[in-house]
Amino acid sequence: MNIDLVKVYYPGAAGAKLLPQRYAILQPESNGYAHALVIRGEKRSMLFDPFNFKGWEVTNTCGELNIMRNGRQEPAPSTEVDIEFWKKFLLDKWHYYASLGMQKDWVRASMVLKKLGAEVPKVMTTDAIAAMEANGEDITGIIAQKPKKVRSAGKDTKPEIFKQLKRDSKRGKVCDFFLQDTPQPIVECMSKFDMSRSNVLSHLSCANRDQGWGYELTGDCVKVIIPEGEEAWVFDVLN
Repeated sequence: MNIDLVKVYYPGAAGAKLLPQRYAILQPESNGYAHALVIRGEKRSMLFDPFNFKGWEVTNTCGELNIMRNGRQEPAPSTEVDIEFWKKFLLDKWHYYASLGMQKDWVRASMVLKKLGAEVPKVMTTDAIAAMEANGEDITGIIAQKPKKVRSAGKDTKPEIFKQLKRDSKRGKVCDFFLQDTPQPIVECMSKFDMSRSNVLSHLSCANRDQGWGYELTGDCVKVIIPEGEEAWVFDVLN
């Protein structure tokens, strides 16, 4: 896969009915021409609007990625991506939207940033950041997100059924990501392991049900907990 800067046209649902091509994005942030960052795939691509931080999975034959010329469809114009410019642009936008507590497509934004070689910022609640500061930890690069109504949830540990996990299993990798002194953002875990939010939460729930691991969920951050005195990981004799 590669990433391109493509001039796309968003007709919206009403406009799409009048045009010869089949369009995929029927509810864009705005109608008309705009540039989008596109991560190319063999049959499908990820199209990301960098100005509004919204992305979509589309087919490579959709109207947004193609134009009609002499009655035939051909790829829309694209240009080489200025990596340094777009890294700074996206990081600035990320900080701006996160500081306002806005709900944006953080998962696809993180995919684009990783493709550009940038480190994905951590978006945490102010409580989580305060906890890190109290522990004397470095909070450089962490963005405070203003929570609307932050609810705490999760599941308690179950010492009576606790079992160790294999650290390199899918469930183990997810639990290892959140087994930190401070809560970690779900969106970063989603991006790192290419999972949906529901997949991440499912692994945590199953670890609680089957192995007795606990976790605390506050806003969009998670901290995994194991019973006091227990070791987290199965010892691998081969290593």
